[in-house]
Amino acid sequence: MRVVKSSKCSLYADDLKVFREVKSLEDCAALQRDLLAISQWCVKNSLLLSVEKCMTMSFFRIRSPIRFCYEIDGFALERVVEIRDLGVTFT
Repeated sequence: MRVVKSSKCSLYADDLKVFREVKSLEDCAALQRDLLAISQWCVKNSLLLSVEKCMTMSFFRIRSPIRFCYEIDGFALERVVEIRDLGVTFT
């Protein structure tokens, strides 16, 4: 059974990135559902999820992107404009 239904994932060791193109609030809700499914899978499989290390970042070319507040276990994910991943800085 696939846990993440509508987003794409990138997994390296214990590091997971979940992403999708967001063009509407329904896209935001779909991504949020996938985050919830991941959280529930972690609980079911006794895997500790470090929510405080989870962040959200958006890449866009439009002037007014959708700014959705994603959360895991009631904890709002920090929105960042720069992040370092495997030695590469994304801005």
